[in-house]
Amino acid sequence: MKYYILMMIISVGIKYYKLENELNHLKPTKWTSVVLRNEAKFKNRDDINYGSSFLVKLDTGVIACTARDFTGTHYTHGEMLSVKDFSNELLSWKMYTVPNKLNFISVKSLALKERIESFYNPRTFLAFNVNLQEGSIDALEPDVSLIKNKERVYIVGYGSDDKLRIIEGVVETSDNAKVARLDLRIRTKEFLSHWNYVGSPIINKEGKVIGVFNRAYRLKYNNKGRIVSEKKDIDDSSYKYFVNGTQMRLILGKKYGK
Repeated sequence: MKYYILMMIISVGIKYYKLENELNHLKPTKWTSVVLRNEAKFKNRDDINYGSSFLVKLDTGVIACTARDFTGTHYTHGEMLSVKDFSNELLSWKMYTVPNKLNFISVKSLALKERIESFYNPRTFLAFNVNLQEGSIDALEPDVSLIKNKERVYIVGYGSDDKLRIIEGVVETSDNAKVARLDLRIRTKEFLSHWNYVGSPIINKEGKVIGVFNRAYRLKYNNKGRIVSEKKDIDDSSYKYFVNGTQMRLILGKKYGK
């Protein structure tokens, strides 16, 4: 009996140790050299001094990734800045660590242009070739695996107080499909301010980046679980909070690294 109890204690201890190691990379202090803040200037557009970006490791080097929302998408106001006009419109774009603004990388040119925009299908992300300062900013390993419905994921970004947070979410496909097809739809327990988190990395429990944050929104539900208009005053209604993201599988291609 004593032997059995001892083995049970050891087994629980091993499981706890493995869980701690598995989630150790999800502690905020590990990410201050990963999640970057944007500072960009354009000829005919407003300056950008908000939101996030990050670096991604490729077989051929490193690129920067962020949301296209900064320069117009279907969800934002104003005309979308097209890929063909980007180099003429952009004056400068720096991505820096929040603890130290002098620790930054600068954008050279757009990368993955054909994946960002085709004639019929403009995407909701931006990818850049960058000028790197060796060792000063950490790049993330991408994961282009299929993302399952109900899979637990994490959004890493800075709140309005400039404190880095890791927010847990659950993938919820809108049609209850077994896997997320193109973009990501993530349910969170709280509303994440678009201005703070747009462009942030979405990671899995292994700490690999699986997507980029595009926008946050909420939906109002009645007591039967149906979506209703926010303008209607309905008893027993409640809100659910969501995040939309672009998968790294879509950004890099499903055969990346194969």
